[in-house]
Amino acid sequence: AHDGGIVALGSYRPSFETTDEDWLFIYSDTLKVDSIGISPKGSEDLLLIQFNEIGEVEWLQHYGGSDEEVATSIIAYESGYLIGGYTQSDDGDISIQQGAEDCWILYVDQGGEIIWEKTYGGTANDNFYELYYDETSDLLWALGVSSSSDGDITSNQGGKDVWLCQIDPANGDLLNQNTFGGSAGDVGLNLLVDEDGNIIISGDSISNDGDVGFNNGQDDAWVFKVNPEGGEVLWSSVYGTNSFDQSRDLMLTESGELLLVTVGFDGNPAPPNTLYDTHWVRIDPANGNVNDTHLFGGSQYDFINTVIPIDAYSFMCAGYTDSTDGDLSGTGSGHGMGQESPARHGADDIWLMEVVSYPTGIAEDSDLASPAILLDAFPSLFENELLLQLKGNSNSLLNEAYRVRVSNFSGQVMHEGSITIQQDKALNTKQWASGLYLIQLMDQSSGRVLSTGKVVKK
Repeated sequence: AHDGGIVALGSYRPSFETTDEDWLFIYSDTLKVDSIGISPKGSEDLLLIQFNEIGEVEWLQHYGGSDEEVATSIIAYESGYLIGGYTQSDDGDISIQQGAEDCWILYVDQGGEIIWEKTYGGTANDNFYELYYDETSDLLWALGVSSSSDGDITSNQGGKDVWLCQIDPANGDLLNQNTFGGSAGDVGLNLLVDEDGNIIISGDSISNDGDVGFNNGQDDAWVFKVNPEGGEVLWSSVYGTNSFDQSRDLMLTESGELLLVTVGFDGNPAPPNTLYDTHWVRIDPANGNVNDTHLFGGSQYDFINTVIPIDAYSFMCAGYTDSTDGDLSGTGSGHGMGQESPARHGADDIWLMEVVSYPTGIAEDSDLASPAILLDAFPSLFENELLLQLKGNSNSLLNEAYRVRVSNFSGQVMHEGSITIQQDKALNTKQWASGLYLIQLMDQSSGRVLSTGKVVKK
């Protein structure tokens, strides 16, 4: 919130089974709350609540018409909030209905009063899933999916398309729009603007033609970069296995890489990584090439939905899991797979995980002038073994030796030795104490520290 509190956006659906309680729907999750004392406008309304710093409700507002409205995104803008979602209504707070299901954006002030609202779309179903305000250009970007080929949509690639809209945040006017995709179904879920003003989009695709060009099998995560002026696709890449894969989050890290988080089913990984796992894909934003990938999870259903950067190389991940082994292992009753496992709290448990993954940039004054070198240490939350890998995208670095040092937080050196791109280091850490460890990459000849990262022993 602008005043330091918390603003929560969701969808309000009145309870038809009891008069004593209602339901608050926030991003497809449900939370039972006491009756919130409002009269519903329709079957489902947008609900905006402001809490103070200690969690007390300061005010709430709800918006909609006589049918159904769904909230998907909220961002701060000037002294208010821009809210994105979609609507099926043609009355109430909705001034115009374009078709069956329209994209809907509201701009509200700090008290939740509507300043402006507009619908966007054609005669079929159109939904917004992400809003992004670019301060440099003073433009609002809205991303989603469209099945229309009329109204505000000038072309349809086939089936469902990724729909990108450029909007004036001051009044909601649609300035420009483009659709992207192939002949099957494609949807846009996450959007960011790079330092050159280009738009990078992630979503899901089952197409193998058009702007997509390739399909690994069933659903793929799809990432592409476009020029915002003409809508030209600068590069396009799909990521996934021959089975089900979906994108969940996308960010541009402080270290200059794209981080794509997906979930997918793959029967190939050895146990305990089976059923659905979270995939961590580090991408070169210049061309879409994969720098590195990691797999997180256990033997059951493991989904990371959101990633928040802690610093340039550390990330907090949030999602849910059914597993008690693999990356979810700990002390407990065991899971029958040779793993010590914590007891589950229920059918789905909230899953929080910190990942440390840091590229190493060589200092400009170094005679090892290439910045294209990457040091990996994983798992970031390790137990009996820690693997160190040095990677680079230049052949001249293949035989270049560096020095790596691992020390505990008291300064005791636990390992020090040389490392090259062609020789990984697997460290036996069974006897190491639990706690934080620092990893330093150094110039082999001078001993100058080039970068420092951290990992944690369970």
